[in-house]
Amino acid sequence: MSFLSNVRTRHACGWLSFFWFLSAVSIRETDHQRLTMTLLNVMPPNQGKYYCKLHTTQGTYSSTTVVAVQDCLDAFEHTINETRAKCLFSGLYPSGIIHWHQNEVNLTASATTWEEEDQSGRHKVSSTIDVQKGNTSQPYVCSLWIPSVGKYLKSLDLYMYKEQTSSGDVVKLQWSIIIVEMIMVICMT
Repeated sequence: MSFLSNVRTRHACGWLSFFWFLSAVSIRETDHQRLTMTLLNVMPPNQGKYYCKLHTTQGTYSSTTVVAVQDCLDAFEHTINETRAKCLFSGLYPSGIIHWHQNEVNLTASATTWEEEDQSGRHKVSSTIDVQKGNTSQPYVCSLWIPSVGKYLKSLDLYMYKEQTSSGDVVKLQWSIIIVEMIMVICMT
């Protein structure tokens, strides 16, 4: 994340000091009239109002800016098998809720969900649902809802795959092999 201050160094022939009141920053002069501060590895605790103050031989200049962290999602994963479907979202900020749907049917009430927060204020949210409660021929959809901004951040379709071989086809194949073997034995004698 980079942003510019409205404090300019145009009249600062020999600027003495430049302060952003925060640690973990990278400050560079982008041209002869402007300095840029870049926040490194921005986390929820870094939110807030930042005050910039520039001391020069021509005087002191200052400016403020506000930093907000939102719509952060580092990773997501999902699994599905014959009995359960699971969605996990991590590195999330702000916190969210996982909704489950299948064919316009809301299955969220039957899901088991847990959440934890890390030391940086980011969240990990996981939800599991019993796939037998729905129609296994249609995909299950898990969607990450962010209540504080009133929108879905990510939706994932989970498909249940089953083998298409029926037991009747296997039996027919076995009988066909037996008949071919009997014909070969008769022909050889």
